[in-house]
Amino acid sequence: MQQEAELVLEAVTEFMRYIRLYVRDWEEAYLRFTVSEESSGIAVTYLAGHEAHFVDSDDEHEIEVMSLLSNCLAELQRKLGFKVALLIVRPSNDFKVLYEHRDSSRWEITKLDGRSGIPEGYLRRSW
Repeated sequence: MQQEAELVLEAVTEFMRYIRLYVRDWEEAYLRFTVSEESSGIAVTYLAGHEAHFVDSDDEHEIEVMSLLSNCLAELQRKLGFKVALLIVRPSNDFKVLYEHRDSSRWEITKLDGRSGIPEGYLRRSW
């Protein structure tokens, strides 16, 4: 379990650095990693002013960080067998990592169809 804990800390640390580099005055940030036989993917939003926003960057550093996070979380997935992982971080360095082993649509992050951009079904008060 130590190797899994190290992977979690690496992912959380990189995600926290990434958010702090691109975002000011944020309250909470979310990274949703999904994996299936066909593909894997990452979605990231952050909460500021009680509204979720997508990170506005599209540079080489972002691609590098997302690749590192994807590799780290894919390795963690191979060890733990989840379908979805949700990383939640706060500026105070608090973090939470949630795993879903059955429902690959859990905690979807989208603003389509009037949705908020906060992971679906995630309750902020559940800390």
